[in-house]
Amino acid sequence: VLMNDCAYGAELHFLAMRKLPVGKSVFPDVDFATVAEAFGFQAYTVRTLDELRALRPMLGKPQGPILLDCKVNAEIAAPFMGEFAEFEARHQ
Repeated sequence: VLMNDCAYGAELHFLAMRKLPVGKSVFPDVDFATVAEAFGFQAYTVRTLDELRALRPMLGKPQGPILLDCKVNAEIAAPFMGEFAEFEARHQ
C-alpha cells in the first residue's frame, strides 16, 4: 500500500512550519500502478474510500502481489506534526 501525497510528506510539513521553501519536497504525480503492472502486480489507483471499499473482496483473497496507489491530500499533516511544532516552540 502506497500512501501517495506527491511529496516527501513529513519533510513538506517540517519545511512549511519553519517557513522555508517547500518546492524541493513536492513532485509531479507518478502513476505507480502502471509501473507495478509492468512488474506483474495487480495494481490499482485509489482516490476515494468508495474505490477502496470496492477492492475489499479482491483484497481478501489476493492472487499474487498487489499494489494500491492511494492518493492522499498533502495538505493534511499527521497529528504528530502539531505536537512537534509545540515542542519546538517551547524549546526555542
